Amino acid sequence: MLPGIVPTDLADEKFLSFAKDEGELSGVLGLYLATPRGDYLRGSLVSINWDLEEMESHKEEILGGLLKIKWVPVLPRSGGSGL
Repeated sequence: MLPGIVPTDLADEKFLSFAKDEGELSGVLGLYLATPRGDYLRGSLVSINWDLEEMESHKEEILGGLLKIKWVPVLPRSGGSGL
């Protein structure tokens, strides 16, 4: 989940010009993801700024892997174990 940037006292001063999100959005998305209704988003990358009703209208595409992320191991050129 991409939590957004909320303008609070804890936000770093460098990011305040980008802090346009409301704290309630993180709570709403977190609650949605914790219910069976949001199960189709498991393992997907979602942002608090996205419209939940619109995402539900694309449920089949999302279940098909539209928002899935794949982690690819990166190995250094000189050898080693990577990240």
